[in-house]
Amino acid sequence: MMWSMSCQVHLFLLLTSHLLQDCLTSQVERCCRRRGVSSACARTLCNPSNPPDDFAVYNMFERKANCLPHMNVISECLADGRDHMHCCQMEAEDRDENACFGICRGEGIDDVTAWDKYQTCLAINLVPMFKCFEQGYIDTPSAPLGVQVLSIATHSVILSWSSPSVNAHLADSYRVLCKEVDGELTETELGTTEMTVTINGLKADSKYSASVIAVGRDDHHQSLPSEVIYFSTAGIAPQVTAYRHLVQVPKRSHSATLVCQMQMPGTIHRNADVEWKKMMPKSGRFETVTGDRYIHTNYMSSHGSPRYYISALQIMPLAIHDFGIYRCVASNDYGSSSSDIRLSIRASTQASAHPPESPQACCLRQGIRPLCASVCGTEPGKRVSLRPEAFMNNHCEQEMGKFLSCTAAGVEEGACCLRQRVPTPCIPLCDGSHPQSTIIPHICVPHTLPIFQCRMEHAVHRPAAVSGLRAVVQGESILLRWNATENAEMYHVYWRRRPSTRWELSSVMGINKRIVGADEVVVVASNSYGNAQPARLSYDHGKWICTYY
Repeated sequence: MMWSMSCQVHLFLLLTSHLLQDCLTSQVERCCRRRGVSSACARTLCNPSNPPDDFAVYNMFERKANCLPHMNVISECLADGRDHMHCCQMEAEDRDENACFGICRGEGIDDVTAWDKYQTCLAINLVPMFKCFEQGYIDTPSAPLGVQVLSIATHSVILSWSSPSVNAHLADSYRVLCKEVDGELTETELGTTEMTVTINGLKADSKYSASVIAVGRDDHHQSLPSEVIYFSTAGIAPQVTAYRHLVQVPKRSHSATLVCQMQMPGTIHRNADVEWKKMMPKSGRFETVTGDRYIHTNYMSSHGSPRYYISALQIMPLAIHDFGIYRCVASNDYGSSSSDIRLSIRASTQASAHPPESPQACCLRQGIRPLCASVCGTEPGKRVSLRPEAFMNNHCEQEMGKFLSCTAAGVEEGACCLRQRVPTPCIPLCDGSHPQSTIIPHICVPHTLPIFQCRMEHAVHRPAAVSGLRAVVQGESILLRWNATENAEMYHVYWRRRPSTRWELSSVMGINKRIVGADEVVVVASNSYGNAQPARLSYDHGKWICTYY
């Protein structure tokens, strides 16, 4: 009696399993027909319980049946929301013939796979693949339903979903996939046993996609991703910083340029409005600057994430009442931010703690080719200049970065370069700031002419190197003399006794200076536009020798 009852139970379970498989198989065929698959293709390829033989597989793709256009739909119906890939790989008759395995996760044939390899894969492996489908219909959950956004913030989102429609009881956990859509294509993956999840660390004002996978007893029994939803994180106001908070120009300067940089997070390109304002001395209120003397330049300087924008305000011609405090204001739908810049008169150019290296010495150290080295200046007192035609004729374009870096010390033309849309990595060639690399970026080559033009904007107003530098020994002291230099407002005098590396420094208005205990002297003519090349005096072999190197 017990044996009879056990047999009946076993027979019942066996019949139930077969009935369930037949039911699911018929559902697959109905899915194929409902979505437009021809009757012949549906009978042959949408019936996992009755796989076709090798000849039938090849016949299905001949002109008469032509199942190829239906393979994407057939694959989706066969997978039925489950990922059968692990089973297909493990049970395959020939794992090397895997061109058709995409069917196991609901994918059809792509434009890359060779058609003959795809047919061969089906002919060899379709029978075990169909068995995997039948088993997966029973022991694997389908995809979660109704994925939606519950709430969204600047850097986070809360998602929820419903249980799978089939085999929901087999879903032990869920895996959430979140991808950035238009940016760096970064992907975040989170696991949870709940029906909701909070995803943190997202970028503001960016578009994302999200889907959810139901996971069974292990990673080999999981659904395909749910329907993908799209959402955008909330944005924030632009972040504004001044390129220089203090801008000093000579009183006689014809123009001044103020620059601010705006950082815009995210991948959604929202518009931002930029305004330049000036503080009114009497009221202390900021009012928008208007008129032909104010020239605005706005552009995107970096297209990555975050994006960077440059806004430059050129004031020309510059008047005495233009000096004061300016405010750069950027705003969008989420708010605004600002940065203040003070424009003041520069009475003089400060001296550095060490004498500047001459362009000639720097060019020699940089290894500029002899045919191109003339650009560094060769005659005593000669200003460093550039004739573009000479550079081009001698194919010196690759040496341009070396030349510009050699003449960058004490130069402050970064605002002009930014106004001329010179890329940010090239700005050290304009303002003497420390570059991130000793190699001049390749992107700077097309911008060498505007860089040079900015560098020369005020160079013509700087003094030439001092001439006639000489030393007269008078007892324990040394009297230095030199000729007056046109446009010089003061002279920076450096001296030391070698091999000491410590320099003494004194700035004088006249054309002489008495010093003690030195065998090397450097004199630099200076005015409010900048410093000249150094003139050097060295005591060697019993006499003083003047050089400009």
